[in-house]
Amino acid sequence: MINSIALFLASLFFSSHPFVMPPNQPFDRIAGCESHWDWSANTGNGYYGGTQDNMQFWLEYDGNEFAPRPDLASRTDQIAVDMRARDGYFSLNLNQYEAPRGYRPWPNCGRFA
Repeated sequence: MINSIALFLASLFFSSHPFVMPPNQPFDRIAGCESHWDWSANTGNGYYGGTQDNMQFWLEYDGNEFAPRPDLASRTDQIAVDMRARDGYFSLNLNQYEAPRGYRPWPNCGRFA
């Protein structure tokens, strides 16, 4: 009996698909709320990626520097674009400074940041 329990616990520990918590970073927490950490989310609703950015947002903060749409960009690149919105950024696409927006672009999930 004890051997079978030990084998069961060992199989959980050495599983090929262990449960891993996402990094505890503000945009990871927003992505958990917005898309359940699916950085390649594209459900057809006009919002893309982990933090569910729309195309206007993506282009406003020069996301096309990384990929044509947020869901095609890496997690790191999506966070870089989101940080531009949070902290303020000079948009090359718009040729103007975009003031810091904090977490307001995520009205429902920004509170988890």
